[in-house]
Parts: sequence; C-alpha cells; structure tokens
Amino acid sequence: MPDIGGLQVVIATRSGRIRRLLQGVLRRLPQRDRLAIEAFVGWVRCEREWKTYALGGMLDRRAAALLPRAPTARGAERQAELVLYLPVCRLFSDKALTGIVAHGLAHAVRAVSLGEGWWRLLGDRWKQEERKADLLAMRWGFAPELHASAQEQVRVVLPRIEESERHIVTSIARRISSRS
Repeated sequence: MPDIGGLQVVIATRSGRIRRLLQGVLRRLPQRDRLAIEAFVGWVRCEREWKTYALGGMLDRRAAALLPRAPTARGAERQAELVLYLPVCRLFSDKALTGIVAHGLAHAVRAVSLGEGWWRLLGDRWKQEERKADLLAMRWGFAPELHASAQEQVRVVLPRIEESERHIVTSIARRISSRS
C-alpha cells in the first residue's frame, strides 16, 4: 500500500505499468486536486478479464471507470475506486494510458465537487461530465496524453476489439458457464 501524498491509497494490482503511470499522473497534479483525489478514491484496482454488460452480453470496451465503493467495503470511508480494465488498457500506449488515468482522476475531482449522490449525477449528465473531466485534465497539462488516447481509441483499440469481439464474447460465455 503506497503512501502517496501522506494518505494510504490501495493500489490493488501487480501491474508495474499501471503503478508507474498512476504515480506519475499523481505527481503532476496540483496539490489541492491530488489531496482531494486521495481523500475520495480509496482504491485503484484492475480487472484482468474482459467484461460484458446488459442482458445482451455487450462487450465492455471501457479502459477505466470511477465507481462508488460499497458502504461495507474496507476503506469505504473513501467513496470511490478507480477501476482499470487491463484487457483494454493493454491496447493503449503508455502515453495514451496516462491520459486515460488523468481523465479518470479528473472525474474524481468532479465527483468531490458534486457531493452526495455524485455517482447518480455523473451518470445523469455523462456527456457534460466527460467534457468537464477532459477540460480539467487538460488544465493539469495532460492535453497531449488525452489526444493520444482519443486517437488510439479510434485508430487502434476499437478496430482490434471489433476484429476479436466474437471470440472474446464466446470466451466470456465459456468462462461464465464453467463457473456455474
């Protein structure tokens, strides 16, 4: 459990790449925003397997998500966790993934400003909040990294996911059926 800025932040991954990029982003943030993030985000963790959502089994193409912590979870006094989805993250360069991490942490600062019910409010106006998170990350100096992530999403990541999607979804279905 690394000590970042005086607070204990659980970085629950063995991925040296994720640890290095996350710590690099945190070091570049203004102190006020970094402290707000560290007080709000209790955990950063990674999901190692592809995920689906909705009843139709749609493939989850997100690289990261800021999610609420369960009230009974260890460290739940901090309201959120940043989840990185490794199968998608692996498709991005370090520069682009840095932009994704900065964007996710910008959502955390926005959530702090929204207060109680932040999760619902972020979801209700997600298009506006996506733009606001991008603008905040740009103010922090991550414009080149955000640009790289947007370009790679369109040129590299989505085409690679689309060409493998049928195989990935079949593998997920097998994994789920083998557990039942």
